Amino acid sequence: MHAWFRMLMVVAALLPGFACARPAGEATTAAAIEIPGLPGYPGAIELEHESGAAHWGYHQGSLGRRMVVAAPIAEVEAFYERALAEQGWTVLSASEQDGALHWHLYQGSSLGDIELSPRPDGRVEIHLERHDH
Repeated sequence: MHAWFRMLMVVAALLPGFACARPAGEATTAAAIEIPGLPGYPGAIELEHESGAAHWGYHQGSLGRRMVVAAPIAEVEAFYERALAEQGWTVLSASEQDGALHWHLYQGSSLGDIELSPRPDGRVEIHLERHDH
């Protein structure tokens, strides 16, 4: 199954307009993929996205995205605090380390993670994950 998935990903990556695990220099807009209940930040640039066990190391019900945006981290944090409340997520834990913010989330039978990390260039990197059980 993993070999078939990898082959499908290689073929799909060759199709024009398909944004999956692209190098940072080939970023696309954040509209490339949406994770249900964990919206992309408006105007963010997609760095990478993946589903299933191939990249994130989880089961097939997993989705992940990495984006970057030129916005103050406080604005990005406020956006996700509103989105979490609107989407009905419960925050299981929240932490801050070296300026990076991390939330571990729960919603029904789903777990989620959001990490906001300041980058040296002043932008904010956004990492979203959802794991459905």
